[in-house]
Amino acid sequence: MKAKSCVIAVWLDSVRFKDQNELTYIKSLGIKKLVTPAHYLLEYAFFTGKNPIDHNIMFETIKTNDNYKLKLTNNKTINKGIWLINNLKRWKEGKTRLVMESNIPKQFKNYLGSSVEKQFLDFNATKFEGLPDILNKNKIRFEMFDWPTKSTNQGIKLYFNTNTEDEPKIQHFIERIKSGKSHFYFIHIWGLDKIQHKGQMTQEARKRLKEYDNYIYEIQKVAHETFNYVDLLVWSDHGMVPIQEKVDIIKELDLKYDQNDYYFFLDGTYARFWFINQELRKTYSPFVLSLRAM
Repeated sequence: MKAKSCVIAVWLDSVRFKDQNELTYIKSLGIKKLVTPAHYLLEYAFFTGKNPIDHNIMFETIKTNDNYKLKLTNNKTINKGIWLINNLKRWKEGKTRLVMESNIPKQFKNYLGSSVEKQFLDFNATKFEGLPDILNKNKIRFEMFDWPTKSTNQGIKLYFNTNTEDEPKIQHFIERIKSGKSHFYFIHIWGLDKIQHKGQMTQEARKRLKEYDNYIYEIQKVAHETFNYVDLLVWSDHGMVPIQEKVDIIKELDLKYDQNDYYFFLDGTYARFWFINQELRKTYSPFVLSLRAM
């Protein structure tokens, strides 16, 4: 007998709007399109329904005692060992967010620290209720995967069964859906991310997009064989476009790091300003808002 119903959420990392031409099966599903306002979308924001600014999260970095730098040597093996030891220590302390190496300029050491201590699929990950909290409170069984963790109603744990490669993760995910034991399933597929950051539509990117399309087909097929009703949610966090023009914004705006009035951060097409001089902030506010400054 089929299970009653389920919701399946699939995060396809780094898919652009234009990539829908490569995703023929997904396009054929006629999924309703809901577009959020343009901002730096963190996974925490998606799972709480709050904007990143509400979370007070700007960077996903960790404050350490080694001059804010986890990359201590030029030896990749040693650095990986340092990363592993640091994260195992954090996990033992109940900090389930695994952090990568971070190079934070020393002048910001009084402003920047660890943005979050818990992984977004953990309970009480931020000051807002996240999806795991809401599902658990309503007694809805769930299984969520984002390497190397698995989150269920019993909590979050390290789960290396789904390795960093997409194919084994998907096959394992499909087996979990086949079991029909949960009502909500989530997986983060991020094999395209490192390819799309190059900004060009390469043959490798097209190949990976076709794999994404096939993954959704397989997931949808198995879900309908297992459940009477299936609700499917597919989304992406960002995409990349070819760079056609470059602007030296530091030169154009005569920005200087040594000023006492403000700090600025340049991030792709964003320019963010932190004002120390609040009067200056009021003076510059029209200009700042036009750059989506913070």
